[in-house]
Amino acid sequence: MRSALIAVLTFIGASGSILAAPVTVNYEGSILEGQPGVDQGLPIYLSQTPNNVRFRFSVPDFASLTAINSITISFDVYDDNANGFEQGDAVFVLNSIGEPNALLTSFSDLSGFTSASPLSIATSVPNGDLPNALLEIQNDGVFFIRVNRNGNNREGNDFYVDNVAVTIDAQAVPEPATMGVFAGAFGIGLLYRLRRRVSV
Repeated sequence: MRSALIAVLTFIGASGSILAAPVTVNYEGSILEGQPGVDQGLPIYLSQTPNNVRFRFSVPDFASLTAINSITISFDVYDDNANGFEQGDAVFVLNSIGEPNALLTSFSDLSGFTSASPLSIATSVPNGDLPNALLEIQNDGVFFIRVNRNGNNREGNDFYVDNVAVTIDAQAVPEPATMGVFAGAFGIGLLYRLRRRVSV
């Protein structure tokens, strides 16, 4: 019985350890350069003005994060009237912690990529930038992915951005309520096994 009690206490202690799991990420809108705080919806059109768009996301449980394993970003770009002059890139914004933005990817020449058949881009935050990304998110739970229109301002260097999504896999300390559920379920199961052993 004593060994069983020790096992229960050991599990309760372990249940407070760090857990690795996908993190809830909420998309909160698109903000064009020069129009802060105004959600422009999707798709977003980038031309000579404006030159970039920031996509706002939030992590409700940001305070529990202790490390980030990966941040994956996906989005579509296209131009129904492409002429090969299109150029752009995407960054993970690190402005609030005073660090250079993390470059995610770049693209050019959207010839053949239309709204019906866009260029689908999947990228991720480089491993070396994940600690800074964690600090950015831990600040207030909000972070931004920015897509920039690059190159010269000649007519035709424009495109649309659509279907932006972010997934985060991180390590987090579970909430006390979750720890209690784990410990309670384990304890009930263990006591049931002990009762069966005694009755045999």
